[in-house]
Amino acid sequence: MRDLAWLVRERLGEDTELLERDSGAVTGRAAAAGLLAGGLHPDAVERAVRRTGARIVHAHNLHPTFGWRSLAAAQRAGARVVMHLHQYRMVCAIGVCFRDGAECTRTDAEPDVVLDVRELGAAYLGGTSLVTRAGAGFVGQRTAGAVAALGRAFVHEPAPYCPFVY
Repeated sequence: MRDLAWLVRERLGEDTELLERDSGAVTGRAAAAGLLAGGLHPDAVERAVRRTGARIVHAHNLHPTFGWRSLAAAQRAGARVVMHLHQYRMVCAIGVCFRDGAECTRTDAEPDVVLDVRELGAAYLGGTSLVTRAGAGFVGQRTAGAVAALGRAFVHEPAPYCPFVY
């Protein structure tokens, strides 16, 4: 992130500020609370956007400390949000996809649900349910009930909201 901030500052002439949190520095209990609540202290993001007048918030690795509520807070404060999707925590509880000296994402098993990154992003951001998207042919199911179960995992209240069309 520091390299990206440098690039934006030096090459584009834009002011930048890095707001970061170390998920390794929070307790397991706090991490779980952040995951369940959609992040910890989203008001800090809103205050930073208002204080700096940021027009764009570029988010990486939201979970467990920032969460979707931080994105909503940035939007409330007037910033547009760009989310960099290299979020391993969506598929790996420890967020690194590496364990016991090897990648932990490799398997020979067939997937229960088949979807591309567009559908995964749509599920993550809310809107049309995975079951509806499966009915339209955008999501495949190889195990009965798997799409409905995965869809329930992506439901959160309140639902994410973005008034901007990109």
